[in-house]
Amino acid sequence: MSAIRKALAEKDLDTAPQSLEREPETEGLNESGQNGLGSRFRLARRKAGLSLREAAESTGLAISFISTFERTSQGATVASMQALALCYGTTVTDLSQPSRSKPHREVVRSGKERSIAGFGKNIRILQLAESLSLLDCQKWVLQPGAESSGFYSHEGEEFIHVLSGAFHIAVDDVQHVLGPGDSIAFPSQHPHSWKATGDEPTVLIWVNTPKSF
Repeated sequence: MSAIRKALAEKDLDTAPQSLEREPETEGLNESGQNGLGSRFRLARRKAGLSLREAAESTGLAISFISTFERTSQGATVASMQALALCYGTTVTDLSQPSRSKPHREVVRSGKERSIAGFGKNIRILQLAESLSLLDCQKWVLQPGAESSGFYSHEGEEFIHVLSGAFHIAVDDVQHVLGPGDSIAFPSQHPHSWKATGDEPTVLIWVNTPKSF
């Protein structure tokens, strides 16, 4: 009997979170930019042919966390979204793009940048280039204390230029503190984590190539 109870418990753990998935897979973003991001990650997981358990085992994230994020679009960090996107063979930028996106623009006017949703009130990411296939160019506005909440890595190379504020970034085991006018470039395969420090918002230009964020 104990073996049967154990088998039933494991089955419930694997299937219960998926039973909570009620949103339509094609749901889009509302004005706040939150609604629908989790469902896009869920659709990407299913396109990759992965169950919740398989995604959890591959990324090291909890099944309950992945399920909650897919249902509510909340609670994820930069590091956790990177891990999930990499597991699903896509990027956070692609998954954050509205399903009915406007045609790519060669010129992006000030104040007309597309905002990448899903990172909460402390991290604002603005898309500065819309027409390129290999270059991801973004402006990041980080409130004091905003952070990646862990190391992550991916393919490609990246470049960061600090416009204002203070930015602490670790690449492998090397710590760097950057201020206005400072830049850093490194292969994206090197595990990196970061945090906005100081008392004022940190503003960055962040470039990835190929599009791997």
